[in-house]
Amino acid sequence: MVTVEVITGELKAGAETHSYIDNALTVLGDGIPVVSPASSTTQGESELRKSLDPGEAQALAVAAVTDGLIVTDDGDGRTTAKQRGLDLTGSIGLLVRFVDTDALGTEVAETISCRVVDDTVARLFTFTTLLTRLYMRKRAMSGYNG
Repeated sequence: MVTVEVITGELKAGAETHSYIDNALTVLGDGIPVVSPASSTTQGESELRKSLDPGEAQALAVAAVTDGLIVTDDGDGRTTAKQRGLDLTGSIGLLVRFVDTDALGTEVAETISCRVVDDTVARLFTFTTLLTRLYMRKRAMSGYNG
């Protein structure tokens, strides 16, 4: 398993606001090598950046050239990986692989999966609250009473 430079930067940035990422980075240390994309991936990455964020774009470009496995929970990244016929899994699938290979105990995997789900639920709640507030504001401004 390897990661790409852009993903490493995204993880470090995310660790500032998500303590479980900081904990994971501490546990992993230098356990996952960081690969620099070869020049053969540059064109593919540029094309992918038109529709994906930099991390997914770089990871998909490298996976396409190396026949690697993509690990992402990003909806657009997953869709693009499927369209291109790349092997794909998400956070929970990765945890299952770690448990199956005894790289991680089931208790630790369960704790991590709960944190991932909790974080997702919190983001969805925040997004839903924002949409509701915007809707109510627009409704009030239009004078709709019904």
